[in-house]
Amino acid sequence: MRMIRFIMIAVGLICTLCFGCSSRLNKHYDYKAAQYKFKEGIIIAKLMGTFKSYEKETLRTAPYEIFIAIESNEKYHDTATLKSIELTDTDSGEIVFNLKEPVEEKFINDSDGSFCAYFSLSGLTIKYVRYMLVLNLEIDGREAKLEKKVILYFDKDYKEHKSNDFIDKIMSV
Repeated sequence: MRMIRFIMIAVGLICTLCFGCSSRLNKHYDYKAAQYKFKEGIIIAKLMGTFKSYEKETLRTAPYEIFIAIESNEKYHDTATLKSIELTDTDSGEIVFNLKEPVEEKFINDSDGSFCAYFSLSGLTIKYVRYMLVLNLEIDGREAKLEKKVILYFDKDYKEHKSNDFIDKIMSV
């Protein structure tokens, strides 16, 4: 009986030392992806934070990156041009990002057979609030041009969880 009790205390102590002492708090200041469907395809926009790792904490926060994917059902589309972008804080009405010059990307044939144009705008040091994204874009095809003004909203999606560095190291092997 004493031996069983000793073993249980020893296992508990070892588990506390190995697993309890190296826990890390992970805070993700994320946003939900926004999308806009139209006859010719879909626009998906994401606001993604940067990982920062500290001794007892990992954050995903500013600076942020705006990622925009334009997927077309039509294979005759050649280019997509973001003519203007405004990112606005919905609480204050302040415009926190404004595209200086138009950006053009070619549509590429994606692995699933769709045709996509991808845009990435990085380095946005912004507060963690709800945002409105206004896109003015032009899709240029062999037969016609399509101009769209799209309004999307980035809603906050905060997540927090604990992880254990010791277990993470064992599982990564």
